[in-house]
Amino acid sequence: MIGVGLSGGVDSAAATKELLDEGADVLGLFLRLHSDEGKEARKRSQELGIPFQIVDARAAFQKSVVQPFILEYAAGRTPNPCLYCNRNIKFGLLLDAAKKLGCKKLATGHYAKIENARILRATDKKKDQSYAFALVKKEALPFIVLPLGEKNKCEVKRASNWRGGESQDLCFASSRLNALKDLPKKRGRFVFNGETVGEHYGAWFYCVGQRHGLGRKRLYVKEVDAKENAVVLAERNELYCESFRVGEKNLHGPLPDEINLIVRHHQQPVRCRVTGDTVTLLEPLWAPSPGQVAGFYDNDLLVGGAIIKEVQWRVK
Repeated sequence: MIGVGLSGGVDSAAATKELLDEGADVLGLFLRLHSDEGKEARKRSQELGIPFQIVDARAAFQKSVVQPFILEYAAGRTPNPCLYCNRNIKFGLLLDAAKKLGCKKLATGHYAKIENARILRATDKKKDQSYAFALVKKEALPFIVLPLGEKNKCEVKRASNWRGGESQDLCFASSRLNALKDLPKKRGRFVFNGETVGEHYGAWFYCVGQRHGLGRKRLYVKEVDAKENAVVLAERNELYCESFRVGEKNLHGPLPDEINLIVRHHQQPVRCRVTGDTVTLLEPLWAPSPGQVAGFYDNDLLVGGAIIKEVQWRVK
């Protein structure tokens, strides 16, 4: 039997149907993260004719995703909660729950491929979600099934007559907003070329590369200094990175000295050299931020990832 993370959205339902068409026995698993009780997911399971279980992950989600997110933002970093959730919740807690319920593997509606327990980019490059697996532990990969890796998202939506939203992107939305509301408002400085050029109400409400909300048309956030409650601004061409330092690497296989790199979904990969905990850019990379995840690729193969700790900007 294969467990399927069933959200109620089009992708997880399409993944379930793919498995059923292949003759698999399927168990629908709804991951409860907050107040949503899984009504849409239960409805989908009934339509598909499969058994259904709710896995309550609310406490674990708060502890391993929401609270770290708040702490990272408060420290002036830019975390990616979806990658934390994939590592600790979806392919951690949910995978363990699926095994206890008798499932041999866990499937999801992610657009990515898995071959020989290795993650690869999806056929539909515009919807590729392989980066979401950059922090997933290597030990979990043999138990993961990704039925939509060869599919085109537009075709999936047309086949299901779906008019809803992107369920994969909504699981953290309410928690993210509530978390940011809890951060304190405290008057601080906008700094440009070493001079104070304005005030804000908390450096932790800003992130590197941000332009919106600054009131200055051609300036961007370059650094967020939470200790001094200062937001350093710069022109766009000053936000290119020379190198950055990462924390412990989460690797799915050998890491070549030179490799492709992305630091956000759907970014064009750039070449880099990895030496110990230092990643040196061989091509321009704009506005990476401490807290983001560096995803390493060998062509379409995801090699692993690491959290960015410190950025060294390119000298003018």
